[in-house]
Amino acid sequence: MDEQKKYREIPYNYTSFSDREIILRYFDSETWDVLNELRNKRVTGRSAKLLFEVVGDIFVIDRNPYIFNDFLDNPIKQKRLKTVHNRKLAVIAKGSGDSRVKLILDRVANKSREFFKSFKKETERRKEISSALCKIVKKEDLFFTAFHKVFHATDATDWRVEFPEAVIYPSTEDEISRIVKKVPDINMKIVPRGGGTGLTGGAVPVQRQTLVVNTERLSHISEVTLEKSGEVEIPVVEAGAGAVTEIVTKFCKERGYIFATDPTSSWASTIGGNIAENCGGKKAVMWGTAIDNIFSFTIVNSSGEIIEVVRKDHPHRKINEDDQVTFNVFNKSRDGELLKTITLKGDEIRKKGVGKDITNKALGGIPGIQKEGGDGIITSAKFVLYRPFNFSKTLCLEFYGDNLVNASKAIVAIREKFKKNKDVFLLALEHFDDKYAQAVNYKNKSARRGIPKAVLLIDLESNDEALLNSECNSIEQMVKQYECEGFTAKDSAEKKIFWKDRKNLGAIARHTNAFKLNEDVVIPIESLPEFADFIESLNNEKLAANNLLALNQIK
Repeated sequence: MDEQKKYREIPYNYTSFSDREIILRYFDSETWDVLNELRNKRVTGRSAKLLFEVVGDIFVIDRNPYIFNDFLDNPIKQKRLKTVHNRKLAVIAKGSGDSRVKLILDRVANKSREFFKSFKKETERRKEISSALCKIVKKEDLFFTAFHKVFHATDATDWRVEFPEAVIYPSTEDEISRIVKKVPDINMKIVPRGGGTGLTGGAVPVQRQTLVVNTERLSHISEVTLEKSGEVEIPVVEAGAGAVTEIVTKFCKERGYIFATDPTSSWASTIGGNIAENCGGKKAVMWGTAIDNIFSFTIVNSSGEIIEVVRKDHPHRKINEDDQVTFNVFNKSRDGELLKTITLKGDEIRKKGVGKDITNKALGGIPGIQKEGGDGIITSAKFVLYRPFNFSKTLCLEFYGDNLVNASKAIVAIREKFKKNKDVFLLALEHFDDKYAQAVNYKNKSARRGIPKAVLLIDLESNDEALLNSECNSIEQMVKQYECEGFTAKDSAEKKIFWKDRKNLGAIARHTNAFKLNEDVVIPIESLPEFADFIESLNNEKLAANNLLALNQIK
């Protein structure tokens, strides 16, 4: 039987694991090669069915924390299943006359014995972990439940590699520091987690002996203060790493300020995750990503020391290409000792033509920022705030036609239009295509029939109302050449309606992993038309290939 066989013989497999992947999970490649050889020669038959059932039992219980915990709490179930395994393995042994079958049988029998011993080991392991960590946090802050393991096994990518061994909820920075120092003693790895909305897999455990440190209880928000930066004072808000972005944004808005780091997932994302992923959002056009707006933050490093990173002389704006950006790194655990000063040029942080350079994760060695939780656990941060403009407008542009090229050209043209405008500012620029328009049940603003090929949302702001209105009219006229119809929201209520569809896309994206990659990608904005044309051609090419394959199968 070919190893690319379409169906699977190991039963109870509700995952995407193939037979080969399951065998390699518990055995080695030699075991798979021998087993596959037996399958191809049809030597096994009934014995194969019994063997696969034993492996299937082990896999489904081992892979599902709910079933595993059920067996862990029920020794009678363990005993019954052990009896069943021994009976099936005895039947296989009795009918075996092939040395290769005996080899496979011995290995599966050994794995079955290890499997049943694992329940006792798990009980002892949980006692060991509890004994070590419950001296730092309360007993009710440490979890081994199936619910917590499953919930913390993935982020918004929906990648699932391993379930964590335990989940812990510290309440203070000091607790996190002590946890990090203690974990090596109990042979565990750490994965920090905020809202779990990341699209890079940063919060996904990849090893079994992993402790997920959930920071959601570090959710404090301090009153807005004025902080000295160079010769000026800048409004700043401090928030815990577990504070939800949307709550921080609302807190600042109520006090007359704009919190600029505003990812689409702001309803669930947290401050620590925003820094670790260097999040942007619709306001990034005007104020940049997290790194542009950080005043300072604290992070517990891999040694358990508390590090503070402080931006020197923040200019209270987005980082420009020719800026010199300096961060001082202090060790708070050693009386604020200055560890190093890191100076970067603006074009080292954000290379020319690229909104966020994902290849430059090092950023000169700045801890925490854009490291996806790989070098420590962020505990709190101060962000600079901005005063809103007196007037703002939201436009919705609907593009029609057969491809996305027109929409891409319009985005480039609009961005260029406002690059040197000193009176009216491009605050936000977001678009989505016809597939997502259909998914969110988009309601056309124009009288045209059919779903637009693309929808572009724009926020403009200014302190001059007349100039702002003039620019809105100018955009509506300018985009007509791109087979587009533009509309300006009449009031704040209509603005919310315009942006509501874009907000819904985050939830829609979580359910499209089966046929779409939801990871963050970055391309130079001037390459958007070329990129859109390439994607359209690629989709048509794949569609044609699939149609031909279907026709050939019918023949």
